[in-house]
Amino acid sequence: MAGWDSDLRAWAREQHKNTTQNSSNISELTPYTEYKITVRCIPLIDGQVQGFWSKNCTVQLWTDEDVPAIAPKIAPAAYFLPRTSNERQDITLYWKEIPRKLRNGKDLFYCVNDTVIGHSYKMFSPGCLFGNVFKQTVSLSVGHCYKIVVDAKTSAGFNSSLDQKPLTICMERHQLKQPREFSAMAVHVKNRTLVELNWTTVEHEPLKSYTIIWCIGISIISYMF
Repeated sequence: MAGWDSDLRAWAREQHKNTTQNSSNISELTPYTEYKITVRCIPLIDGQVQGFWSKNCTVQLWTDEDVPAIAPKIAPAAYFLPRTSNERQDITLYWKEIPRKLRNGKDLFYCVNDTVIGHSYKMFSPGCLFGNVFKQTVSLSVGHCYKIVVDAKTSAGFNSSLDQKPLTICMERHQLKQPREFSAMAVHVKNRTLVELNWTTVEHEPLKSYTIIWCIGISIISYMF
């Protein structure tokens, strides 16, 4: 038995199972994976295998979809917060995609929801995003703190057994000034390429630390459902 690896474009993980019955069950298969299953037989005479193997009888099938194996990963500071004086503010969130092997479905959708800390109600985004989009902009009220969760689903639904750590964002009326004169330069050191970052220190602000985020450049196309 072999499973089709859609990333490698090849058959992999060959396994064997022997039986004297005319039926058998195969378990622990990967969801939404194409498998090639082969059956062949050999004579068993007086309890001993004798003779030659028959020709192979082969079928191919896809296993059913399942909920995603893991949740999207979102860093503690993976968001962009522009300066504004309005009572509501748009904030753009970023997260890591779920690897294809762990999606467990043909189509994957990312959904964002937020809860106001100190209140029991939730506010959901207007729709879920198709699986090749890894950011979303939501509108939050200034003066409140929020717990935000990025979830994912397939046609089989959400994985309710996952223990997700929410991202906490406080929409303060006073915002820090952003670093200025930010620059990045590639530096080659002992056959390695390092990226040297520089910026102007933010003065006269209660600054705790700087957070640096980097990601691989991709072309983002939005699909709303």
